[in-house]
Amino acid sequence: MDIMIRHKERVLLIEIAVIHYASQKKMRFLRDENIPAIEIDAKKLIAQLYNRHDFKLTDSLFQKEIISGTKQKYRLHNPKMSVIDSFLKDTHARPKEIKIDSYGYHFVENWPLGKRTWKSGSRMGQSYARCEDCNKCSLCLLSYGLSIDLYCLGHLSVNFSQIIQKARELVFRTKNE
Repeated sequence: MDIMIRHKERVLLIEIAVIHYASQKKMRFLRDENIPAIEIDAKKLIAQLYNRHDFKLTDSLFQKEIISGTKQKYRLHNPKMSVIDSFLKDTHARPKEIKIDSYGYHFVENWPLGKRTWKSGSRMGQSYARCEDCNKCSLCLLSYGLSIDLYCLGHLSVNFSQIIQKARELVFRTKNE
């Protein structure tokens, strides 16, 4: 990890993604050790600055986003959210099979949000998502074990507030036990 913030007994690890994102091995470690961690995607921020010829990365927008922004921050592991994720996987989410196309890209078919569609071939017109789309989607639940398991909530057309309330009750009950 790039940064460790410690406050009394609590720790938060921060990964700054510049060249590559956190590996599966790192994700498994965080889950197995139950360590909270986030990842900041600096790639996009750096690309914006380079497009403006700010090669020293002194732009205040970059600094503000790194320190207090949320657009490029993603949860790698959160112990409380893991309890909620387990609840959602067991009760509402559908497993999605991760496939590999002929170019080596990982994807899932029939993405409920439908932002990407195949432009040609036997899948033409069908929606899909690359795994990086799923990783940044709030309706996706990823599990890192010996392989990556992906679960999707995008098919639901229910009131999420009821589901969230049940999940909160579960987290607070687990915390008090």
